[in-house]
Amino acid sequence: MQETFFRPDEISRKSKVLAASIFNAYRLLLSHSEGNCVFVPLRSMQFQSVATANEVIFIDSCGAYHSHGESAGRCISYAWQFFAPLNRDSLTQSVNYEWVCYCQNSASMDSRLPAEYHREVEYHLSKLPRKGNRNLNLNIIPLKHIVSY
Repeated sequence: MQETFFRPDEISRKSKVLAASIFNAYRLLLSHSEGNCVFVPLRSMQFQSVATANEVIFIDSCGAYHSHGESAGRCISYAWQFFAPLNRDSLTQSVNYEWVCYCQNSASMDSRLPAEYHREVEYHLSKLPRKGNRNLNLNIIPLKHIVSY
């Protein structure tokens, strides 16, 4: 499956900090993807998000629709752009990112999007098949004449 999105000229950009819990959940969900991106619908906001290794884009499902040649799709409304996000000293350390706005009405979104996105990513993570512990068998075999250190 391939989706096409259009990136309009940016209206504003500011540096922000994303909580470690949100970033970690996003990276975990991305690691389970068979492709290079993950689509996460934000149903309560009627937005679609698409996460890649260095960016999460947000598309208003009621927003503008464009076509160019044989390609057609919706415009990106907002983006979180990460720079060197894996250079952290701890998994509990927050991550710097750029909040990029491609549309006018962004005042309420920069505080609402992280919470809604986190909730939906956690929901998707909970639906992933669990690996490992379901059929775990443990077998301990005693070895005789072992020298302990």
